[in-house]
Amino acid sequence: MTAASPIRSGQKAPVIAIVGGTVNAAVNFSARQIVCCVSDAILALVRDHGGIPLVLPDSMTPADAMQIIHLCDGLLLPPGRDVHPLRYGEQPAVTYGAAEGVGTPGKRPAIMAPDVRRDAMEIALFKMMEAASKPILGICRGMQVINVARGGTLIQELPEGLGHFVENDGWIPYHPMILQPKSRMAGILGTPEVTVSSVHHQGIERLGTGLVAAGHAPDGLVEAIEDAEGAFIFGLQSHPEKTRRNFPQTERLFAAFVTAAADRSTAREPAETERMSHV
Repeated sequence: MTAASPIRSGQKAPVIAIVGGTVNAAVNFSARQIVCCVSDAILALVRDHGGIPLVLPDSMTPADAMQIIHLCDGLLLPPGRDVHPLRYGEQPAVTYGAAEGVGTPGKRPAIMAPDVRRDAMEIALFKMMEAASKPILGICRGMQVINVARGGTLIQELPEGLGHFVENDGWIPYHPMILQPKSRMAGILGTPEVTVSSVHHQGIERLGTGLVAAGHAPDGLVEAIEDAEGAFIFGLQSHPEKTRRNFPQTERLFAAFVTAAADRSTAREPAETERMSHV
């Protein structure tokens, strides 16, 4: 599915930084390797709205990232593993290992285990981009990273029965998200309620400094956040990349994100652009 680009005539396509997560995967018939990846559905959302995705490996140090982040016009914090609870001052309440399927409350598969290196990288990038007043958007884990980076906390295991996680048969739940009437997100999405695909076993407990809830699930769980002072910092607990065909309303937030990044687009040196065109 391709969306119309929100980039105005004469604007440069903005470069969107995205941190790739480390996973074990079989590649080209080889034994399992450690690879860095981002869902192509996430990359497609950026490309389809006129952005240029730039994947940064989570093996980069914040110091390395500092050397190239000036080339980026926005930061997208994508879905991924759980955030380590030490980041928000708590001891782990979940164990990770040889759990079957999606696991059970308190016992989750190793693929969901926190990656402290990625936590450090994304929180450092968030602070760099926030300091530069560049737009930031977090999806699922990414929303939780924003909250933790601002000093908020997470519920490590949601109570059973809320219906926010993948069922053991693989069924992905959908539910309404009710938007705060005066929130900026409600203005962007243009509707008081949207249907979302929300797949997570953790959630926001205490909001971070300067953040407000922009949307809730029917059970009251925070499903969307935004900066209280008007900076372009938004988070969605749900997965807009999974609902493009059947419930595309949240995709409007991606369009607004890329537009905001284009407005902040880094000026390129003409000579540098000319040199690179001959490579």
